[in-house]
Amino acid sequence: MSIIRDIILYAISVLLGVITVGGFMTSIPAGVLFLLATLLCLPATHSLLRKLTGNKAGKGIFALIGFLLALVLAFAGGMLAANKERAEEETKSNAKTAGSISTIHMSVVEDDSTQRNDVGENDSVQSDDAGKDALTDTEDKSDTEKKISQETTNDIPEPSRLEVHFLDVGQGDATLIKCGGQYMLIDAGDDTKGTVIWNYLRKQGVETLDYLILTHPDSDHIGGAPVVLTKFDVNHVFVSNYKKDTTAYHKLIQALDDQLIEAATPNTGSTYNLGNATFQILAPVNTYNNANDSSIALMVTHGENTFLFTGDAEIQAEADMLVNGNSVDADVYQVGHHGSSSSSSSNFLNAVSPAYAVISCEEGNSYGHPHAEVLNNLRTMDVDVFRTDEQGSIVATSDGKEITWNCAPTTSWQAGERTLSGGRDDDEGDTDELVEAESDSEKTDYDGEYILNTNTMKFHLPDCASVDEMAEENKETSKLSREEIMEDGYEACQNCNP
Repeated sequence: MSIIRDIILYAISVLLGVITVGGFMTSIPAGVLFLLATLLCLPATHSLLRKLTGNKAGKGIFALIGFLLALVLAFAGGMLAANKERAEEETKSNAKTAGSISTIHMSVVEDDSTQRNDVGENDSVQSDDAGKDALTDTEDKSDTEKKISQETTNDIPEPSRLEVHFLDVGQGDATLIKCGGQYMLIDAGDDTKGTVIWNYLRKQGVETLDYLILTHPDSDHIGGAPVVLTKFDVNHVFVSNYKKDTTAYHKLIQALDDQLIEAATPNTGSTYNLGNATFQILAPVNTYNNANDSSIALMVTHGENTFLFTGDAEIQAEADMLVNGNSVDADVYQVGHHGSSSSSSSNFLNAVSPAYAVISCEEGNSYGHPHAEVLNNLRTMDVDVFRTDEQGSIVATSDGKEITWNCAPTTSWQAGERTLSGGRDDDEGDTDELVEAESDSEKTDYDGEYILNTNTMKFHLPDCASVDEMAEENKETSKLSREEIMEDGYEACQNCNP
């Protein structure tokens, strides 16, 4: 039994020697402690060798031989341990160095072609890290040379930088604003884009939204909000004072209730902080009988740079903003109502006088957005225009003095094509217009019944899809003529076009 004990003690001696040598190479205090422990095992080393050889003489020689053998084994093992630790430290150091290398921010000054950087379709996200890698095509163009100015993101420290991400969510709006570690989302696309937006925000490092602003209750602006409310902590939710009797609106209210969030309608003129930027509420100025004019409008200010967002506010709401006294002059204007001619009047555009304009719409959408009238006005004013239907997600970066972009302005100036097919989603009362095939004077007489929504003050044909979504208590049947119903204050549904 004593020889087994000595073998165990000898193994401990060698192990401690390994740790000792490795300890000296990485930590002197650790090496000293383990060396002392190793020396304590030397008597066991001497005893084991004597018993194995049967030699009872030469205690000093056996002790020396045992120690040297333990030292050789310890040195070999210690070298392996130290080399492994060095390799691990080198790997960590390299990873840290690689992570600190600044990425190049591409600012396109002139380009005769546009690049597409879709957020993604079918709930997949194609863009990565602020969309700054969207310019992957560097082919030389024969008629116009692409000029790219480069600056490292380290030239604009994170707390001083503001990023505005105009997400490509098809026929809808969703805009992420990042500044000083705080985040704001303006609108959330339709109900097919909730997961797309969640993935995009997650890749941008969003864990908490400081503000979620839902400009008005049309489904292409609030449809994805329930997913956002479920996936992120949201500190403040701002909503329009206009309510709608629609599936999308009811789902939003349910999501707010589920998350125990109380939404508020901000006062016009109120100002809020977002990092080292601020934003001021500009609208709605009055109470309106339609969702679009009830849109929340806001001006984001970052240093000397300004960004204007008006939701789907139309000409009447724009006129009210102009007489209300708050400045709408902006460097960047997200074109109202997806580029519809029902918004962005000449007077309003002149007051905004933007250097840049961004249009969020879907390629080939049935509403013909953007309309030629709006594009012509922007072109006449020499405004650089960016479009999500042509370029995908668009990112503007402000350092407080200058604004750079992740892609070149569009050069196509291609207006949309208005059609009657495609229609709206199931969201009743959305006032995005479909072009009527006939003018009012050319409509054939209709002597049937109309369905009235006493809540939204819209009237419909009985077979309109919106009628199925209407709450029963708000539904009323009328045999009055179209003109008589409109005299009573009702508006025609833009989907069924009664």
